[in-house]
Amino acid sequence: MKRFSVLRRRKRTMRKVKKLSLLLLGIFFLILGIFGAIMPIVPCVPFLVIAAACFVETSPKMHDMLMNNRYFGSYLRRYKYKEGLSIKVKIITILSIQASFLVTIVWIIPKHLLWLKIIFGVLALFYSLHILLQPGIKEEEDDNE
Repeated sequence: MKRFSVLRRRKRTMRKVKKLSLLLLGIFFLILGIFGAIMPIVPCVPFLVIAAACFVETSPKMHDMLMNNRYFGSYLRRYKYKEGLSIKVKIITILSIQASFLVTIVWIIPKHLLWLKIIFGVLALFYSLHILLQPGIKEEEDDNE
């Protein structure tokens, strides 16, 4: 009997630790997403998607706030429900990603850190490929952008 109650307490504690960890991670990625919206060097939507995923179980209020945000909500909902992006949004997103990574690679990362420049280049290609592989929608369906 005693062992069962210890296991139950341990399981409850682990759930609390998981919930707190996800909440803190969600807040961290939300801050990165906000920073990314302000700074052209950092992409913001991937961080907001991760933050929304962290908030699903830990903070329904924060999750709803992100999903219903007037600036990013439609993108996050489309991503979550796999509804797709218009060609216009794909082009703008890919150009933004490429431009911000190019600025970072050329002017911000020091020349002697070639390995970091290569990593950033590969990340830019993967982000762009990910956007290209998203389902597409027609421009008429793309009302709130």
